[in-house]
Amino acid sequence: MTNPKQMGFFDGIHPKSAHIVIKDKHELVQLTDMTPWSKLIEVAQDIRASKVKAMVGPDPHYQELLGAVALMSVRQITYRQAEDLIAHYAPARYLCNLMDSTWNPDHITIFEFSQMMGPEGMAIFNKEFLLHAEEIGILDSSRLMADTTAQAAMVPYPNEVGLMKRFTDLVVGGLKKVGGKFSNIKAKAKEISSKVKSLARNSHLFAKTKEQKRKVGKKMYHTVKELQNLITSVLAQGERKLRGKASVEIKRLSNLMGALLPQILFFLETGFVASKKIIHLQMSEL
Repeated sequence: MTNPKQMGFFDGIHPKSAHIVIKDKHELVQLTDMTPWSKLIEVAQDIRASKVKAMVGPDPHYQELLGAVALMSVRQITYRQAEDLIAHYAPARYLCNLMDSTWNPDHITIFEFSQMMGPEGMAIFNKEFLLHAEEIGILDSSRLMADTTAQAAMVPYPNEVGLMKRFTDLVVGGLKKVGGKFSNIKAKAKEISSKVKSLARNSHLFAKTKEQKRKVGKKMYHTVKELQNLITSVLAQGERKLRGKASVEIKRLSNLMGALLPQILFFLETGFVASKKIIHLQMSEL
């Protein structure tokens, strides 16, 4: 009898492949089997032919990439997430016709294919996939009009956290281009910028309630206020004739934050937006 405390020769070695049987009733299997792939491939081929001058080189993996588009449509995921699922998730590989293949599309390939298809082509594919997904009950019909042509951009909405982080980013970026008395605060400004980024990440990802967001917002307010004080102290030391666009922009931002920070504090303390609230750092008239 083998001693359970004694490691075997092959202990700790795990196989990296497996034979997996997917159930016929799996949602992605049903979606695959009911999708008119030939029709969609013809549409994709026609779109490609209309955009390239000469049909040279190998054809794209049409069904495989259309399967990736379908996966993103019904699961509402990003290009990178689609790449990971297709590489490691058997139903996703079945959807992409890759069960007997060693080829895996990366997120760049999927993105470039969607770009080549354009908004019109992607609208055709998404409508087809989403309608079938709704038919087999894996999608809420209220999402059928969702536009999954492209991933959502990181839009800097004009909330308190976004404005303070944007101010910090712009100031620290500007300080890299200037010298003089500003050189004395560069290290401290970089340290403050790191704290602000951490607080912004905390606000977006972990602060779920209004009270939690208010607490994080106040911490960020005091941190940004410290940076604002550093800049005003340098400007007060005689940096009157500022040279270069970066120096002038730092002074403009500092003057702007002189009006914006009290407005931000008012909102954090009362929950109400201050009168004539500034919502854009580049266009303060908004």
